[in-house]
Amino acid sequence: MRRANIRSPDVLKTFRNHLFKYEETCRSAVAAMKNDAHRVANWLRHTQLDFWKTELRKREDALIRAREALSLARHGTPGLQKSSYVDEQRAVRRAEDRRDEAQKKIELCKRWATVLEQQCENLMGPVNALGISMDTELPKARERLENMIMSLDEYGRGETGEA
Repeated sequence: MRRANIRSPDVLKTFRNHLFKYEETCRSAVAAMKNDAHRVANWLRHTQLDFWKTELRKREDALIRAREALSLARHGTPGLQKSSYVDEQRAVRRAEDRRDEAQKKIELCKRWATVLEQQCENLMGPVNALGISMDTELPKARERLENMIMSLDEYGRGETGEA
């Protein structure tokens, strides 16, 4: 095994400082990734799903009103009957389309929330492994660097003391 020819602990001290910055950046990135994944999954699973459930109820109410208007136009009292109820039929079709859209959005929110959660689990494996590695390996690396720096400091003091 070849040995490094380092005569000054300053190189190791600089490396140690960069290692601290790297650790800080990694920990921040891991936390941000976990937070972002949780936030997006929560938005899709709860906020969007709740929005579309509420929207579905509104659209079902609008469909009921449109059907009532069509029924009144067709079979209502003589004063409310119309000779043509094409507008009411169109309104019913539009209300049905809007209701169907809300139902599809609810299904899509549920489906994509499940897909997102599965993908996050797959992607978080390496992220969690990085976090574990940082918790176990970085303290060892810092300790080894400190020992190297101390050894070089002692070596440097020994050389100057002998001269």
